[in-house]
Amino acid sequence: MIDDDGLLTEAIDAGLFDAWGLGSSRKDSLYIGESPYGAECAQLGTDGYAVNARRECQAFIGQIRRHYGDEPVGGRLFVKSNPHDFGTYYSVEVEFSTPDSEVYAFAIESDDKGVLEVWDEDATHELERGIHERSQE
Repeated sequence: MIDDDGLLTEAIDAGLFDAWGLGSSRKDSLYIGESPYGAECAQLGTDGYAVNARRECQAFIGQIRRHYGDEPVGGRLFVKSNPHDFGTYYSVEVEFSTPDSEVYAFAIESDDKGVLEVWDEDATHELERGIHERSQE
């Protein structure tokens, strides 16, 4: 019989039970924005806001990944729904729970590479295709 609680504590701290939602796994996230900080974005309260905002957030996530790479273990880019007095608005956040994912998150948040001010060419094309598809409906 193992009577050393230290072994269990070490296993929990090492994240061995995280996959089952057990343990002391700490996850933090940083707000990145709705779109590149120098670009216009969908405005809460306008027609089609939810569809347009989610499309912009997905395009922004794609742009981030093109320039900063895929998320490391413990990191996740996601679209967050934010309740507000005037409705729900959508933004991109980056979650982190490991040292590597924390470095990744803060590099994006501070835009170390200087590539998140405006839409890149791929995101621009992606958003234009979405506008064209909606006009065809």
